[in-house]
Amino acid sequence: MIRLIPNPLDTDEQFLRFRHFDISGLDDSEILDELHALSCLLWWRLPDDDWLRERVRLLKDESRKRGLTWR
Repeated sequence: MIRLIPNPLDTDEQFLRFRHFDISGLDDSEILDELHALSCLLWWRLPDDDWLRERVRLLKDESRKRGLTWR
């Protein structure tokens, strides 16, 4: 089963993902794929400080740094 929000206590990889430390190591297509997959979930009434909202914001920031376009 794949979790949307990683459990930082399960593995080192999930810890890095939970803290968003993995974003700089993602390649361009992984960033764009994740942005497309997660951005549609923001239609839910999630709190402003929700992990998914933060993840999408940081992915967008990284995509801008790299000059990637999406949508």
